[in-house]
Amino acid sequence: MMKRMIMIFLLLALLWSCAGKTPETPETFEPEKTYDEVTCGAFKPGAIMVSTDPEWSQLDEGSFVYIVTTSGLYGYMKVLDIGNDSVVFNYALFDDEGDVFKHEENVLLKIDKGIDMDNDSFDDVLFSSKKKRKSFDGSVRYLIFPKYADVSSMFSADRRKIKGIIRLSTSENLIAVSDGYT
Repeated sequence: MMKRMIMIFLLLALLWSCAGKTPETPETFEPEKTYDEVTCGAFKPGAIMVSTDPEWSQLDEGSFVYIVTTSGLYGYMKVLDIGNDSVVFNYALFDDEGDVFKHEENVLLKIDKGIDMDNDSFDDVLFSSKKKRKSFDGSVRYLIFPKYADVSSMFSADRRKIKGIIRLSTSENLIAVSDGYT
């Protein structure tokens, strides 16, 4: 009887020590940029020209774009690949305390589609093929950070690799071009 009680006690102790543990510990995500780095920019709605032709693209593969989603979360996108009909990127969003709220890798955004990164029913980034100006090359596409009636997503680009920024009106018409683009 005593052996049985000791065995039950040891079995309970073993079960108690395993309670709450998972069989595998999930891999921790280490963001490439910190909350402090992504919140330092001057953010605005608008668009960035992207193209497979480096002469026309404002972003290169490996470029970072700092973002504010329509729900107000700060984060970044890292461009991995720019194609004629898609762009591939990683992104991370931070909560108000600076911790990673959400991240995704190898996101494929197809032409004339959008993505709602923060799940608030508004697209935070659109990939558009609409031509904004006749003089621009036909390969030019746009990453658009749209402004809606009550909310807006915004961006601030990594200045080391960007050539110029297009400003768009809320109706997505071209209103300003910088750095020598005509």
